[in-house]
Amino acid sequence: MNDVILRELEEGLGADNLMAESSELSAYSVGSVSPGAVVFPGTIEEVAHIVKVAAENNLAIVVRGGGTKMGLGRDPERMDILLCTSRLGKVTDMDTANLTVTAQAGMRFADIQGALAGEENRCYLLVSPNGREQDEVCFEREHGGCFVPLDPPFPDMATLGGIVAANSSGPRRLLYGTVRDMLLGVRFVNAEGKIIGVGGKTVKNVSGYDVSRLIIGSMGTLGVLCEMTLRLLPLPETAATTVMGFRSLDDAFSLVDAIMASQLTPAAIELFGKKTGVRLTPQLQEIGGGDGCFVAVLAEGASEVVERIGADTLDMGARAGSLESVILKGDDHLSFWHDYYQLGRSDHGNGPKEIVVRVSCPISRLKELLGKAMNESAALGLASDIFAHAGSGVGRIIIREKEEGDGFKERVLKWMGRLLELCISISGNLVVEGAAYPWKGELPIWGISRPEHDLMERIKQGMDPAGIFSPGRYVGGV
Repeated sequence: MNDVILRELEEGLGADNLMAESSELSAYSVGSVSPGAVVFPGTIEEVAHIVKVAAENNLAIVVRGGGTKMGLGRDPERMDILLCTSRLGKVTDMDTANLTVTAQAGMRFADIQGALAGEENRCYLLVSPNGREQDEVCFEREHGGCFVPLDPPFPDMATLGGIVAANSSGPRRLLYGTVRDMLLGVRFVNAEGKIIGVGGKTVKNVSGYDVSRLIIGSMGTLGVLCEMTLRLLPLPETAATTVMGFRSLDDAFSLVDAIMASQLTPAAIELFGKKTGVRLTPQLQEIGGGDGCFVAVLAEGASEVVERIGADTLDMGARAGSLESVILKGDDHLSFWHDYYQLGRSDHGNGPKEIVVRVSCPISRLKELLGKAMNESAALGLASDIFAHAGSGVGRIIIREKEEGDGFKERVLKWMGRLLELCISISGNLVVEGAAYPWKGELPIWGISRPEHDLMERIKQGMDPAGIFSPGRYVGGV
């Protein structure tokens, strides 16, 4: 990047918040693409300045939050500027009386949950990224705690902006929904460098694009998300997790089907393989037979509700053929879910590399999809395991390989092709969430292109006609 552009960026940011030394830039690569400069804005106005400089010089911008989703999507076609949101880490409005919170995009999810946990009925509070209070609150009442009812993967690292941009959700989507259900409004910087605010604490019908919804899952291709307003809920009174082991996938799904057909309202129903289970907690070492699997049912709310869901789950599990069970409470419960949210991170750097594929389909076909995917991987000699939001029709298949010998790439490509065909046949799709291999580009990263792809291209053209935001990362090269 030439010195004139670097000076323009430095004028708006300061020298300490601009990185342009080639020896430092490689740490911020996205796949095989390295940035020309890395910037660290601390205000929305500084973000606007960066985008204006980029627009005037036809420079491509890629946004990075906690880095947990940088492996998602294709490598960008170009990345002149990598914009890090680490300094955009403040809560700007905490209105727990009306159950809303407004925070900047770089706020880590675990930090905002920690800040909210003891702040029920406080009308306004500024919080630093580590959850410590910065200013006095305007009044205090009885504290019971609130939370953002989302549970994305890697909450210790994931930022609010990344969660919205990647439409990231977790096990508790079964009870609470996804980002779409929680997002009330956003402030972002558009391709002209203008600060745009849409939605808010109360949202009325408007004409034109519902930009808040467009931003969800857009992977940074429509603008730089800087701030968002989210719904809150009071913290549940208590929680517990019932984990049951089964000999087969069929038996495990018998329990899932029974719970889904009942009047029970668990927060999550998770299904995962034996290899995954023994990594989560030592208590699962002796549960489950052979290469069987587990079902974890999370109950939260009033203590009577939690006890009823736990007891009924045990009864249904026994009828479905469960082997043994364990009920996790307190620290064991928290530890289990903390580890569960770390599953599927392909760039952790420890142990064998992982290819993580998310599959989605009608709930009634998930058992068939996961079963055939596992059989196909075994037939090709690929070590694999699964974990799935069994009540939501979303699953993940992990391929682990210690070494790449014996035609590993060819076997993976063949398996992926068969998996995609299977997904298409049952009205599903797949997304490759992580694959730290130089041949990642040969994989069907976004599965099949949907009929609405033409509409996505027209929206992209309308909001970013010069294509400066994350060019080529999204579906179909958007």
